Amino acid sequence: MGDAWIIANVGVHPDYQRRGIAYQLMEAGLDMIRKRNGKQAILQVNYDNVGAQRLYERLGFIYERAWKTWRRSTFLRSPIAHNYPFHITRLRPGEWKSEYALAQQARPNEQGGLGWLMPLHKKYFYASLWQRIMNFFSLNSTEKLIIRDDTNQQILASLWIENSMSAMSIRTHLMTAPHLMHEPYADALISNVIQRFNRSTILMEHPRDDTVVSDLLTHYQFRVKRDLWHMRLDL
Repeated sequence: MGDAWIIANVGVHPDYQRRGIAYQLMEAGLDMIRKRNGKQAILQVNYDNVGAQRLYERLGFIYERAWKTWRRSTFLRSPIAHNYPFHITRLRPGEWKSEYALAQQARPNEQGGLGWLMPLHKKYFYASLWQRIMNFFSLNSTEKLIIRDDTNQQILASLWIENSMSAMSIRTHLMTAPHLMHEPYADALISNVIQRFNRSTILMEHPRDDTVVSDLLTHYQFRVKRDLWHMRLDL
């Protein structure tokens, strides 16, 4: 994460809680990060853990965005295929700038970027030759499905499918232009990936405030696995 440090876990024995121990632990940890020239501390906290959130607020942490991790189990019934007035295609190498422009609208770094430990950065959109070689030997692959506008110049929605030979599940990331949230683009992309990977567990980390996609995922029998706030402190 470069200059950003992760606060992975803070725990105090139940018999010793509410004595300021967690606050002192956090202060000591943040002081160590400063001494090592860290510029930022980041953490995740359960959405309903108000006590921990208040602790982090007192230390100066701010809320970036709340995210849910959704999970769809294997062998559930596939959705009925629909005919949409647009086409789903794979992203072409020369279109990465257009997809990056979409991400700047949908996933700004001020709101947590692309997800946990994935700040909005061009490296996720343009893979160098070395990155492609590393992915080949690690047996990892990322397929990007997109929906273009009528002029084929602008990308309206994108879905990433991350697959690994060593994993029993696939991870997905969905982005839609904010002003097009109520168009059927997300529905079409989610339905597409379910029909193709119905025998795999499908995971998706997605912003909690996107109620349109949350309703779609519930409709397609996804269940919430984790519900977290992402918080950060600039040092």
